[in-house]
Amino acid sequence: MLVPSRDLMGQFSRSPNGRYMLVWSDADQAGGRGGFRESGEGRYLLLDDGQVIVEGGLQRLNDGKVADNGVFLLNDWLFSQSLHGKVCAFAADGRPLLAHPVAANLYNNGLSADGGFAAVHTCNAPTDDANRLMVFDLGTGVLAAKFTPEIGWADHYAFSGPDRIVRLGLRDGGQFAYSFDGVFVDRAAWLDHGLATGQLMVLEALVRDAGGRIDAALAVRMAPGLERALAQPNLHSSSRARLLRYRAEGHEAQGEAKAALAVYEEALLADPKLGVKRKISQLRKQLAD
Repeated sequence: MLVPSRDLMGQFSRSPNGRYMLVWSDADQAGGRGGFRESGEGRYLLLDDGQVIVEGGLQRLNDGKVADNGVFLLNDWLFSQSLHGKVCAFAADGRPLLAHPVAANLYNNGLSADGGFAAVHTCNAPTDDANRLMVFDLGTGVLAAKFTPEIGWADHYAFSGPDRIVRLGLRDGGQFAYSFDGVFVDRAAWLDHGLATGQLMVLEALVRDAGGRIDAALAVRMAPGLERALAQPNLHSSSRARLLRYRAEGHEAQGEAKAALAVYEEALLADPKLGVKRKISQLRKQLAD
């Protein structure tokens, strides 16, 4: 997006009602440098019906969002290579509402349509801020929630402030609610959705819930999801091996030793370090007796 009056070319985001536009650039235009650098702030502009009403700078601006009332949100990746960032929010007149330092890199963020709440998810890091979803009340500028969602990193976020609920949206269309205290409100729906779409993360969650043992009932429940997961293109060999192991354990739980042996052997070919050699030996002996 080009704003000729300010000589700024950058990324942009519109408010849901279309009134406001936020434009930002993670580049030091004066120095001709973009991306990683140790100096030279990036710039942002807020436009109201096409007219610039706010302009400013931050070190490394990314992931801009703007609400229907002009409140806007930016992830500042900061200078240097250390694992840290800052979550920044501003009112429509440019007043700072939030400048929260985070001891991890910032993955993405979300802003409620009314500008009342913001969320940011962090990347992995050797700190307490690693892989956390943080929700901020922008009316008070305080951290309202901080937890690690079982669902993993979401693609977008929706909020119900009065209910203290944040919904995590996935690229495949699923959207699942967490309370601000970290309770996974829609966990059952997430498990069903993950089975229907063949998500390895969900299949592994079901196995964990069962104490690591797949019985006959769980084998039947998991079977369609395993088929969908194994049919995915470009599946990594280690992931394929784990899925095959679950299938083999399901066969074994249902008394299908011959089928279990064949799938264990296929899993071992996919990943020689899988740890099923003893199981294969036991089944071969059992079938030979």
